[in-house]
Amino acid sequence: MIGNKYILAAALACAPLAAHADETVYTFDSVTAVENTSIDGLARITGILANDTVPTTAQLPWSSSSVMLTSCQSMISRMMSDPGVYLLTLGTEIVTSTSFPGGPPPTTTLYLRRCKLERKP
Repeated sequence: MIGNKYILAAALACAPLAAHADETVYTFDSVTAVENTSIDGLARITGILANDTVPTTAQLPWSSSSVMLTSCQSMISRMMSDPGVYLLTLGTEIVTSTSFPGGPPPTTTLYLRRCKLERKP
């Protein structure tokens, strides 16, 4: 019984871990273009960030959870089609998986972590 605990602890210690990077947050004051491509699985949102004057393009992974994807896509569509002034906040995070020696190589994945749309007064 005690031996099983040590085996489980050793197995958990060797399990792949993920290294998280800090979240990158983009707050767009205006959006001028939205591009979806099936080539690399990314969407590109171009616009002017809050408190800036130079156009910026943010890359978003549409491979994130389907709930997040659907919600964010509908927010962006609303911002582009409904008259009004909005702030669109998007957050992405790069996560690199690590593995034990002799295992598969690490992989890097871009995740969409937040999507918020608010109407400016």
